[in-house]
Amino acid sequence: MPNAVDSIDPYIQHNYSFQIADKVTISIEDESLNDLFIAFKNHPSFMVIQKYVTQIQNIEQVPQKYYSAIIPRIINDIISCGLFSTPPVLREFTYTLKKESREYFVSKIIMALVALRASIAALDQLIYQAFLLDKLNILDENNIITIEERAGNLLGESLSILTQPTGTELFSNPNDMIFVKLKSSHHNIDGLFHIIGINISFSADFGNTQKFDLRRVDENVNPYPRIISEN
Repeated sequence: MPNAVDSIDPYIQHNYSFQIADKVTISIEDESLNDLFIAFKNHPSFMVIQKYVTQIQNIEQVPQKYYSAIIPRIINDIISCGLFSTPPVLREFTYTLKKESREYFVSKIIMALVALRASIAALDQLIYQAFLLDKLNILDENNIITIEERAGNLLGESLSILTQPTGTELFSNPNDMIFVKLKSSHHNIDGLFHIIGINISFSADFGNTQKFDLRRVDENVNPYPRIISEN
């Protein structure tokens, strides 16, 4: 699907005017990233696309501008809906369209492209943090006060965590990746998360607190795993 290539580039809509003075080369042979690249190569989005693209006649005639418009729009809808809600278009794709219809097949390809684009953005962020920031902050029993909300929807799993900063996690930013590890009587969380939002406030009980809104990233570096689920 060459017409869809630009639609999965997370940065295609940006018009960068600066020039990079010194070229930085990152080798994909680096052992620290090997597992990530293997996981991405086996991304289930590719399998979904391969499955449905053969069932749609003349799909190669779909213009590039269609993909370039709809994929970013859906991702913007996901962001606008917040952490624990689902955009109406995803509910329509999931519950309204008749299986075995052309519209259903097209929706599956679109969702696969959305997941692929989100995964590329997440992988880029991980590479940035690994090579330029050299850090992956951790939320665990040392800084977590409470899990304020934990839920799943058509996109995946999300968390809202209240913390008392004890280290470099204080300097985390939205869009960073962060590791959460917590085992308690109510929760068993161990995985990588994408920071959607951060709110810093003061509490009389806990002093300075930091609330993280997080979306889980799965083993395929995908923050939206359920939109490509075949179940």
